[in-house]
Amino acid sequence: MSWIRDLPSLLILLGDKNPLCSKTVLRLQLGLGQKAPVNSPISREIDNIQYGLLGFYCREVDKDICYGPFVRLRAEIKELAICCLRFFSFIDSLLLQSLVSCCLYDALEPYTLLRILEVLDCAFRDGQIQIAEYTSFHLTLLSRFQVYPEKDCPAVKYDGKSNRKTFNSVTSIVCKYLAQIGDDYLVFQMLEKIIVDQICGEISMDNKCAFLRLLVSLDSKPTRLSELSITKISHVLPQYLIDISLIFADDDQKATSAIIVKQRQYYMIPSFYMFHNSKQLANLVLDVMASWVSEVSSVFSTQLFHSSINRSTRVCAITSVLRHMYKDGKMRQILLSCNMQIQTVLQNLLTLLSSEKTNLTLEEKYKIQSAYDRLKVISGNDVT
Repeated sequence: MSWIRDLPSLLILLGDKNPLCSKTVLRLQLGLGQKAPVNSPISREIDNIQYGLLGFYCREVDKDICYGPFVRLRAEIKELAICCLRFFSFIDSLLLQSLVSCCLYDALEPYTLLRILEVLDCAFRDGQIQIAEYTSFHLTLLSRFQVYPEKDCPAVKYDGKSNRKTFNSVTSIVCKYLAQIGDDYLVFQMLEKIIVDQICGEISMDNKCAFLRLLVSLDSKPTRLSELSITKISHVLPQYLIDISLIFADDDQKATSAIIVKQRQYYMIPSFYMFHNSKQLANLVLDVMASWVSEVSSVFSTQLFHSSINRSTRVCAITSVLRHMYKDGKMRQILLSCNMQIQTVLQNLLTLLSSEKTNLTLEEKYKIQSAYDRLKVISGNDVT
C-alpha cells in the first residue's frame, strides 16, 4: 500500500501539462476513498496523503505562496480533486490553509471557489473538520479576499473585470454556513470579538462590509453585542458610512443611476440592521458625526478624514449619510427617537457657517448651506 503515498507526488510531477494523466490519478484516488473500509489500513494511508497534497493545491515556502497544479487544471479535473476531500476521515488544518489560499487565488473560477465551500461544509457536518478550524477558514477568506480593481491596482491587470459579485456571493454563503454551525448564543460568544476586531481593523470597505454582514447574521434583536464591542464599532462605523457616501455619491446634475443606489444600499444596510438591533449604537454613531461637524475646522490635524477631501465635502458626506438613513423606512423610525443628535448636527452646521474661525470660502459655504437645508427638510427639524 506504500504506492498510495506516491499519488500526490505523481500529481505534482504531472503538473498541468498532462491533464488526462492527472485526471486518471485523481479518479484512482477518488475510487480508493469511496471503497476503503472505515478505520482500515488503506483508509489511514488515504488520510496521510493529504499532507502530500499541499503541494498540489497550494503551500507556503519562505512566506511566499506557491500555487500547485490544481489552480491551473481544467474545471472537471478540479472537481475530481475537490471530491477527493470528502473521503478523508479528517481534514487537517494544514490542508485547510492550503485550500483557503486556493480560494484567494485571483484567477480561480467562481464556481470552483463556491464548490470548495460547499464540500467543506459537508465535511464539517460529517465531523471531518473541527469547529475552530472550520470558522477560521471562513474568517480568513472574508478578511483576505481582495476585491478588484482597487484604486492602487491597475484595472488592466484584470482586463477591466471585477470580482465583487463573487465576493458578495461568498459572503452570503459564509454567513449562512456560520449561522448554522451550532447554538446561536454560543456561536455568537465564540466569534464576537474576532469579528469586531476585523471590523475595527485596517481592512478594505468590501471586507469590512462582509464582516458587518456576518455580525448581523449572527446577532439578534436586542443585540447580543457587549458594551465594549458597541463602543469599538461606534468609532469606525461613521467613517465607513462616510466612505460609502463619497464613493457612491448622488449626482446633482443628473439622476443617480439605479446601480449606484443599489450598491450604496448594499454597503449601508448591514449598519442599518445593527442600529435597528441597538439604539445605543445608533446614538453613539450620531454623536460622533455631530462632533466631527463641530471639529471640522481643525480636521487637517487629525486622521478623521482622508486628507485629499476638502472641508465642505466632508461635511456634506456626513449630511448625505443622514439623508440616506432617513430614506430607509426602519431607519427613519430610529432617527425619530434620536432627534436630539440630529438637532445637534444641524446646530453644529449653523455654527460652522457662522464662525469666522473656519475661513470658509464662498463655495464651501454654499455647499454646506445646501447640505444643511436638505437635511433640515428631510428630518423635519427647524434649528435657528
